[in-house]
Amino acid sequence: MLITSELGEALEADRKGQFASRNEADVQEVLKQEKDTDFINFFKVHIKDTFEDEIADVFIRLADLCYRYDINIEDHIKAKMRYNATRERMHGKSY
Repeated sequence: MLITSELGEALEADRKGQFASRNEADVQEVLKQEKDTDFINFFKVHIKDTFEDEIADVFIRLADLCYRYDINIEDHIKAKMRYNATRERMHGKSY
């Protein structure tokens, strides 16, 4: 359920046009902040509650789930991508 709620929050951020800076340097800058207070302030202003922030939460929740069930998700993604490569584009559907 937590994954679903994070996806819902990402959708709401998208609807509201809440996106982190598209400048990769800004993301790198937040990671360089040495003091926690500086990091938190920068994060709150530039990233918190944005689409990217919520998508990051989805990935974290998915990684936690994979860890819990001892799933090697990298291998499963590779297998799925290989399988999908053998299928008709968009599975023969218009969208």
